[in-house]
Amino acid sequence: MKNKLVKPLETSFQHGHTYILGFGGRNTVVECDYMVLMKGDTMLKRENISDKLADVIGNRIIHNELKSAEIITETQIAQEWNISRSPVRDALHILTKKWLLEKSSKGQYMVPVMNTDYVENYYDAMSMFYQYSLARAAKFITDEDSAFFLSLVEKIQKSIGYGDIDIYIQETGKFGRKVLQTARNPIIERSASELIPTSQRFQFATYEIDPLYPEKGFKHLWECYECLSRRDSANAAKSMGFLANVSKEILVNHLKTKDKM
Repeated sequence: MKNKLVKPLETSFQHGHTYILGFGGRNTVVECDYMVLMKGDTMLKRENISDKLADVIGNRIIHNELKSAEIITETQIAQEWNISRSPVRDALHILTKKWLLEKSSKGQYMVPVMNTDYVENYYDAMSMFYQYSLARAAKFITDEDSAFFLSLVEKIQKSIGYGDIDIYIQETGKFGRKVLQTARNPIIERSASELIPTSQRFQFATYEIDPLYPEKGFKHLWECYECLSRRDSANAAKSMGFLANVSKEILVNHLKTKDKM
């Protein structure tokens, strides 16, 4: 693979080349079959660039780098990445479907305000989805499913020991998706899956308030797994409710205290 220096922010869409865009530093051209956009340490391949850009922006929202109520514009992102507005528009639309952005009547995109009502409404919806799904998953779970759940729970436990909140959020997200898949209701799975990124945003916010939050919630997550393995539908649903309440109570109490200040 052959590299050479190019001018800052120079781009090309020629077939068979990759152009890496540097911002304030050295820029290189790498010969291969797809385009790469690079900002800092972040790269985006040309294939499905809207999806990749949505992942990058979504990750910044989840990690509170883009703040509650912050406005995001197509022009801002297009200039930041030195790309056209079309893939940016698609990326922002994807994030709206995932509930990480809201679009106003004026066409502006905004990070949803994390207030008490928003958090309580979210947890009410997710508790309804997941208590139903866990109860149903307990009826359909196979030995293979149970082994997969156990592997996830073990990874989550290790992430708590390492103090790695990113791995914790990633693996609990996989646990939630697996529950939805095992429940075998595609309508509920689709609706609840769209809310998982918001769940990850709230998890990170909860961790910033109380770093012991993952440890506090883990016993309920373990109970969820045990109830699933025993095919105990009623208690699987109850354990999920207890798990959701750990994050909800920390977050809501913090927001209410903040409102009084």
